[in-house]
Amino acid sequence: MFHMKVFLAWSGSRSREFARALHGWLPSVLHNADPWMSEVDIDAGADWRGVLATQLDVCQFGIWAV
Repeated sequence: MFHMKVFLAWSGSRSREFARALHGWLPSVLHNADPWMSEVDIDAGADWRGVLATQLDVCQFGIWAV
């Protein structure tokens, strides 16, 4: 099954809440969607720059919550 990697970008509290909602909602309506959000998917203590760069390379789509 093809997984559609979706990068969820946000800045600020309102857009962060919107991105969180999308992170949970997208897979329920697009079953092959695999959303990625920094706040949820970067473990504490991880090299966030490396993780972020990797995700920017592997995600096929992006949504910027403004």
